[in-house]
Amino acid sequence: MRTAFIEQLIVEARRNPRIFLVVGDLGYSVIEPFQSEFPDRFLNAGVAEQNMTGMAAGLASEGFHVFTYSIGNFPTLRCLEQIRNDVCYHNFPVTVVAVGAGMAYGNMGYSHHCVQDIACLRGMPNLTLLSPADPGETVSCVEWLSKHPGPSYLRLGKAGEPKIHSQPVTLGGPVRVVDHGGRIAIVAWAPRGAGRFYELVKSGFYDDCRFFRVVRGFMVQFGINGNPSTQQGWERSLRDDPAKKSNRRGYMTFAMSGRDSRTTQVFINFVDNAFLDSQGFSPFGEVIEGMDNVDKINAEYGESPEQGQINSSGNTYLNAQFPKLDYIRKATVIKE
Repeated sequence: MRTAFIEQLIVEARRNPRIFLVVGDLGYSVIEPFQSEFPDRFLNAGVAEQNMTGMAAGLASEGFHVFTYSIGNFPTLRCLEQIRNDVCYHNFPVTVVAVGAGMAYGNMGYSHHCVQDIACLRGMPNLTLLSPADPGETVSCVEWLSKHPGPSYLRLGKAGEPKIHSQPVTLGGPVRVVDHGGRIAIVAWAPRGAGRFYELVKSGFYDDCRFFRVVRGFMVQFGINGNPSTQQGWERSLRDDPAKKSNRRGYMTFAMSGRDSRTTQVFINFVDNAFLDSQGFSPFGEVIEGMDNVDKINAEYGESPEQGQINSSGNTYLNAQFPKLDYIRKATVIKE
């Protein structure tokens, strides 16, 4: 994976003159091709990872997208304060790259075992975490990171990982929802919520789903499948995401009845609903195109449809009792 990383970083650096690589006095036999081709965009900070991260933040403040590279715990746990204060707080385009995730450096002992990194970094503001499983996913992650500069963490294995995918891997882009009135495009960020929403969209779960709860000045809700048996198959609760965003207009959030109770129902905020933040409602995505279509969703039935009836009878109940409900024709994931 580390070879796939550096090879793709070279590709991206040829396209983007702002990409810069800083290493912590390691990576030899891997990083030399980048150093040779881009000597003015390469820096060895020495065995001083905290300084390395500070340097990266400084370079990023001048317009570079900086990749820092070291083993497991060294660019992450050792540099946690610098990542928090220098990178994430200022929302600088610095990608922390750790090679040897988990216990890949097993014979080196616990000092090299990278097992708490995700727990520590996933709560950092503005930071995106990517953990590819094979070289193909690594290539796609580096390509995506180059197109989306910002605070980020790329968690790699060591070397010799088998290829899982036989075809090139494409990271999921925005979700496009089509209803009878127009198109809506959505981007997502919270890991569990975004992951569940992506799975639901890919499976076709939201196709033909009704907007069954529409409260003007508050929100619009959807996400109960028209087929009760399909709905029942997805009634597995999802653990909560930490709230990184507020419930602002156009932001999407899973409905819930308590802690770790999210399943399939989602609402879109018509207005800023910051009072929901303290109740644990964690937005996972944002409508980036077509919010005017969201505003046009039919609200004549308000909160009249009964969720228990929808769960038991699906669209049969809704079509009979609330025939003018707007609905999603098809939801798809599109490539950016």
